[in-house]
Amino acid sequence: MLEEFQSARRLTPKHQRPSLVVEKIGLLRREDERFRIAAPHDLTPVLGARPEHVSPAPRAERYITALVTSRAHAGKGIGAELVHRAIKETRTAGLSLLRVDCWAGAPSLVEWYERQGFRRSGTFTVRDWHGQVFSMDLP
Repeated sequence: MLEEFQSARRLTPKHQRPSLVVEKIGLLRREDERFRIAAPHDLTPVLGARPEHVSPAPRAERYITALVTSRAHAGKGIGAELVHRAIKETRTAGLSLLRVDCWAGAPSLVEWYERQGFRRSGTFTVRDWHGQVFSMDLP
């Protein structure tokens, strides 16, 4: 995903990137096998299939495959808005399970996902990278 993001950034001239969304992988939307950088009014988390290294869910789900924001905009609620929109899209699809993962070695990030309403539901390791999986049951 990071390679694809970096490639998309190289293809988008700096003067055409909205300043609010520069460096935000979570603001990319997959369209026809290409990525685009979304405008601030069009924040969209990337939802898709769970990664192969994550255990299957017990029921149909939406999986947040990318939700990363720039530290330059920390505390402005951008990440929380992306989670909110992922919840809305999951409900609209008639599903009641939303999952996401992050690096397990970042306690503040793990706690952030828990504050958003996710609960820890599994772990995984890819090479030397340890991940934490989260689940959110939606009513």
